[in-house]
Amino acid sequence: MNDSPSHLAPQVRISKALALGLVLTVWLLAWATLGVAVIVGVLAMSIIKQSQQPFAGKIITRWCIIVGSLQRLVLLSHITQVSLE
Repeated sequence: MNDSPSHLAPQVRISKALALGLVLTVWLLAWATLGVAVIVGVLAMSIIKQSQQPFAGKIITRWCIIVGSLQRLVLLSHITQVSLE
């Protein structure tokens, strides 16, 4: 594995973005920003797949996409249920 600064800079950016996505899926008060977690996950996944270098973060990427999407579905279901009452 190459530890040169040119290789580490993209990894650091991906790690910071995924940390934000993870926080937004875990933090209960962030319900309004769950779409951001999904977007972060999708963008990170595309960067990881397109890269010729091995990047860490695939599991957190999947977490952001899956959990963020599920939380959005639950929120949409709740909003729909409340609006029909």
